[in-house]
Amino acid sequence: MVAMFELDALLVEAKPKADKVLADVCQFVLESFDKFDLNKDGFLSREEIEIALRAPDRTVKQAAFLQFLLVRMNEIAAAVDDDPNSAEAAESGISSLDLRTYFAHLLEKQD
Repeated sequence: MVAMFELDALLVEAKPKADKVLADVCQFVLESFDKFDLNKDGFLSREEIEIALRAPDRTVKQAAFLQFLLVRMNEIAAAVDDDPNSAEAAESGISSLDLRTYFAHLLEKQD
């Protein structure tokens, strides 16, 4: 029983830090969205994120945020049906609405 109590205490302590990291990822990507969206189609493609990742001025923290997007790309892109008439909607990439919805859901789940 003591071990479970300690784990619960650790989870309670870690939650604000996890929420902060998620909020920071979302803020960074939303603030940089237009810069990363090279073809100006309203979506971040895998290629556009990879190009942003390779930028010479990219910090380690920003690179980690972009890696997070690459790993979770399909999940984030599926957060909102941006174009219900397109069978390739998720393949188009990540929209800013996808990002807002995905991170809002993650932060909500953390509560």
